[in-house]
Amino acid sequence: MMFPALVGAIGASLMIVLARFVGMHRDASTYAVSLIAISGFYVLFAIQSGSASVTSIHTSIALAFTASALVGYAVRYWVIAIALGLHGVFDIAMWFFETNPAPSWWGPFCFVVDIVLAAAMAFWLWRGVIGKKA
Repeated sequence: MMFPALVGAIGASLMIVLARFVGMHRDASTYAVSLIAISGFYVLFAIQSGSASVTSIHTSIALAFTASALVGYAVRYWVIAIALGLHGVFDIAMWFFETNPAPSWWGPFCFVVDIVLAAAMAFWLWRGVIGKKA
């Protein structure tokens, strides 16, 4: 599972570099929208599995991460960074569930993406690069 993790690291790092290049790294919405999109993938995998109960569970989880992104954006940006990190933990935890609808490579890939994005956002918050509500 090293290859998916490596691809995730390269992809997330490239995203951060490109966002920095055009100035998007300064906008917390970049990370909030990423969290919302990332959490939605499990819903898609669950739909593909054909199980209504698994889809319901993952829709609820995705809604919780979406709420974290929205609340974090409205109230305190650190919530977004923490939620991105927690989604990485969620990716690893999903390996232990038989009802995990994601492909086997998804956990390591998404874990690394989440952690790189969380670390980048935390770094920019700590440095004061991301504006208000830090």
